[in-house]
Amino acid sequence: MGLPIPKLADKTFSAIFLEARALIGRDSSAWTDHNLHDPGITFTDLFAWLAEMQLYYLDRITTAHKIKFLKMLGTAPRGPRPARVLATFQKVEREQALPAGMEIIARKGKEELCFTLDKEIRLVPVSLGKIQTVRGVEIFDQTKANHQEDISFFAFGEDPGVGAALHLDLDVHVATLAGEMTLTFLLDDSELPRSGAQAREAVDITPSVELNWEYLLAGEPWQRLTVTADGTRGFTQSGSVTIVGPAMPAGQSLTIRCQLASGQYEIAPRLNTILLNTATLLQVQEISTRSPGDGRPGQQRRFDAKGIIPESLKVEVGTPDSPHLGWQQVSTFDQSAPDDRHYLFDPVAGELLFGNGLNGRVPSPAEMIKISWQRTLGARGNIPPGWQFDLAGLKAINLVAGTGGQEAESVDAALARARSDLSLPHRAVTATDYEEIALMTPGLRVARAKAIVNYHPDYPCVKNFPNVVTVVVVPVSQPRKKAPTPGPGFLDTISRHLDRHRLITTRVKVVGPQYIKISVSVVIHLKAGCSQRKVLQSVQLALNAFLDPLQGGPDGGGWPFGRAVFPAEIYQVVDGVPGVDYLTGLAVKADGGQASPSGVIVIPRHALVYAGQHQIRLGTEVQP
Repeated sequence: MGLPIPKLADKTFSAIFLEARALIGRDSSAWTDHNLHDPGITFTDLFAWLAEMQLYYLDRITTAHKIKFLKMLGTAPRGPRPARVLATFQKVEREQALPAGMEIIARKGKEELCFTLDKEIRLVPVSLGKIQTVRGVEIFDQTKANHQEDISFFAFGEDPGVGAALHLDLDVHVATLAGEMTLTFLLDDSELPRSGAQAREAVDITPSVELNWEYLLAGEPWQRLTVTADGTRGFTQSGSVTIVGPAMPAGQSLTIRCQLASGQYEIAPRLNTILLNTATLLQVQEISTRSPGDGRPGQQRRFDAKGIIPESLKVEVGTPDSPHLGWQQVSTFDQSAPDDRHYLFDPVAGELLFGNGLNGRVPSPAEMIKISWQRTLGARGNIPPGWQFDLAGLKAINLVAGTGGQEAESVDAALARARSDLSLPHRAVTATDYEEIALMTPGLRVARAKAIVNYHPDYPCVKNFPNVVTVVVVPVSQPRKKAPTPGPGFLDTISRHLDRHRLITTRVKVVGPQYIKISVSVVIHLKAGCSQRKVLQSVQLALNAFLDPLQGGPDGGGWPFGRAVFPAEIYQVVDGVPGVDYLTGLAVKADGGQASPSGVIVIPRHALVYAGQHQIRLGTEVQP
């Protein structure tokens, strides 16, 4: 019995030919001879035959072919991804260290899941007391907000400046020795747009701020804290900060201060909660098998591949008297020498294949083969809050839901992703490429980007500066901030990202925009029966909206870079406000721009405008 032949389409040559010939009358009424001797019909006959051949070939494209095609595009179906869960240990009575890789069982009702400790953590018997934001002489108590899920607070204030600080009081229950301590900060970014991402590039952010960490014990001055790891990247993302704390006597309070030493935030950090003794757990389970080699070429090992994380697979082959030797996974044995320790792995079939002695080494009968891997449940690991974690008498609970767990990607989904990725720029060639790649900088929230070709910001008088592309970027910021300005770390992060995608002969400069403050003075005359207060307020809002660098401009998509400000457009905006009958005495003033004789405000190529203080008077008022 032969293998079944797939059928992507059931149209035969005859059906394709007859359908094509039937469409001739619709598209060309002058073509009346539909017999085979007609040259056009002959070509139709030929194309129908070619179409049938293509359908025949398409019917024989298997899953293996699709995987090969994906490899040619530089990608492959993604394996499952484990969920990450934050487990907060309760009532820690003594300091102790938990090693990385330790398995912890999570329970809720009758359901159990296996998790593994991602990194080593030191638990200390302290609890979090008062939390305060200190800004100059102002002190804001954030303690209650930290314990309520639906309330967040600004770590250094809504518009933090140098010197603003976050104070954390730690109550010491049992005397502890000097050592590492982990503080976990969860930021609230629910109201912000998603951060940039490009393919699988790692997040590599340079913060635009510098933070100083200090501690205070009773009767002593402030002393410097050593920070060994900052997973928050200067409070730009959720993560943990590992500090080396001092020896703490029992019954005392330790105050930790994180102070903004220099720089500025594009987006002021807003905290949802601060946690102590919190570990990051991965929903993975370690599995391994052992079996002796048999000396035969092309040895195979089969096992259940469901949930295997491909990059976690490890193969070791060795004798009892010698250490195991790590083997390398390859996609094909074509380039493998007889002594190369190579193997193939098919994650779909769960099959591991060794070489045949000519291409790839053969495990001998005297050697033991050890295969180890990690298995995950994918999306099932994204557990909701409230699960219990038990470990050697320690109790922990996850206060927030798990994230990041994903199922293995199907071949069809990988093909769809590959088609989508092909539409995204990966090499910066045109000005539009530079703008789109800048907007996709991993980990950053870039609101706008503008590429100016052959322009150097340090030499604005040179009209044509060859081989230079200047990219002007605007960060996402708080709604009340009229002129969002990127910090040096923000610019450096985008510059390094563009440097990986630029052409080798192109120099890239990344800068923030120059802002021109526009102030409007106008006298408005109201229609009868209109509220003066309401109309004045509406005119003010209309001008601010039109001159907004992110959402203003003629089309509402942000003020175009380098676009002049025309008094006629300002006139149109004010005159379009409901309740305004007409206006007189319109004057537009620019702080930094150049006014032409006609009153048009000319701004530089890399500049934007924002609204200043407007003077809006009623027509009944006496003119000065």
